[in-house]
Amino acid sequence: EVLPVSLSLLGDARQTLAGLLDTLPARPPRRHPQPDMVLRMQELRGEHERTVGSTAPWMAALRGAVPREGIFACDMSLFWADMIGCFPFYEPRTSLFPWGYGTLGFGLPAAIGAKIGRPDRPVVAVVGDGAMLFTGSELATAVQYRLNIPIVVANNNSYGMIRMQQEERFGAGIGVDLANPDFPAYARSFGALGAHADTPGSLGRAVEQALESESPTVIEIPWGLRFDSAPPG
Repeated sequence: EVLPVSLSLLGDARQTLAGLLDTLPARPPRRHPQPDMVLRMQELRGEHERTVGSTAPWMAALRGAVPREGIFACDMSLFWADMIGCFPFYEPRTSLFPWGYGTLGFGLPAAIGAKIGRPDRPVVAVVGDGAMLFTGSELATAVQYRLNIPIVVANNNSYGMIRMQQEERFGAGIGVDLANPDFPAYARSFGALGAHADTPGSLGRAVEQALESESPTVIEIPWGLRFDSAPPG
C-alpha cells in the first residue's frame, strides 16, 4: 500500500521548481487526453468568430500590427466584448482588463502604467468612446513621459454596451447617447498624435506608425452599436 506523503518546501519558487524537475524522471509528452474537448473548443471558437462577424478583420489587423509580446490594456466596450472570445494573446500578463468590474476608464491609465513598467514592450490601449471620456485627460501624462502608446478608440457615439442591454430588456435606450469630441483633434490638443482609421488595413498601418513614434497616438475607428453590425463608413 502506498501512503500519501505531505512535505513542505521553503525556498525561492524558481530554484525550487527547477530542483524538483531535475529529480523527476523524464516522461514523453502526453497526447491530449480529451480530443473531443479540443474539437468542441474549436467549434465554439468558430461560432464566436461567426457571431462577431465584422469585428474579425479589425482584430486581425490589430493583432498583426503588434508583436506577440505586446501588452493590451482594454476597457469595457462592444469592441472589447468581441475580442474576449477570439483575440489571441500569446504570453502571460499581456491582456489587462478589470475582470468582474468592467470599470470604464481603466484602459488608458493601465496602458500608461504598463508602458512605464515595461518600456521594452509595445503597449496598446483599446477603449470605447465613453471610456475615453472618463480618463482621456491622462493623455497629459502619456505626453509628458513620451510614451508611444497607440490608443484605439472604437467610437459609436454612445455607451454602446449599456444601450444594447437596455434595448434588449426594455425596448429602448435612455441616457446613453454621447456628444463626443473629435478624438484625434482632442489628442493633438495635448500634444499627442491623432488619426482616423476607417478600414482594418488603415488601422493596422496606424498602429504600426504609432509604435514607431515618440508620443502617444489616438486612433479613432467607427463602430456599430451591436455585435453583428458592420462599422459605418
